[in-house]
Amino acid sequence: MDGRMRLVRLVLLLAVVCSVVLASSSVEARKLGRVTKHAPEVVDQFNAFVLKHKRSYLNDEAELAYRLEVFAQNLKEIEDSNARNAFYSEVNEFADETWEEFSVRLSEPQADCSATLSERHEPMLRHHHPESQDWREKGVVSPVKNQGHCGSCWTFSTTGALEAAYALEFGSILSLSEQQLVDCAQAFDNHGCSGGLPSHAF
Repeated sequence: MDGRMRLVRLVLLLAVVCSVVLASSSVEARKLGRVTKHAPEVVDQFNAFVLKHKRSYLNDEAELAYRLEVFAQNLKEIEDSNARNAFYSEVNEFADETWEEFSVRLSEPQADCSATLSERHEPMLRHHHPESQDWREKGVVSPVKNQGHCGSCWTFSTTGALEAAYALEFGSILSLSEQQLVDCAQAFDNHGCSGGLPSHAF
């Protein structure tokens, strides 16, 4: 009997939780309906985006309207790009940010290193080489990774180069850890999520 009562209580609890979630989603949908002229499918995608990425601007109607506009513009760019078959894009956690916001958040000042010097250098390779090379066709490029809001592009450059060199030499892709460089390479004048250089990481 006790087991049956516990089961009934659990079912009732789940019903209450589901009704709260549905009510919350309904409130969000009504808010979006008031602030937009966009097609329902765009609003639905934005609502799913907001819930998935736990955005905190739901109680600020002006910010909500602005973020929906940005999202709709980015969604159109994604759809237009995919229609041209240049490459495939999809909505990610940055889809409600403008390019300027994204750049400010993730860009670091230009580093002072040989790669950024203005002087031109003579090419080191003297033999013939192709105009272009798509290393994906050679099967030596590891899957795309996401650095999130950490200014650690230097770690991805480092691991990507080493992964490709390993794949060319040994015929298999090895995924190396960017986080290890963020955590452990600071003695070599790198600064974790605040920037660094592949040359120092190597």
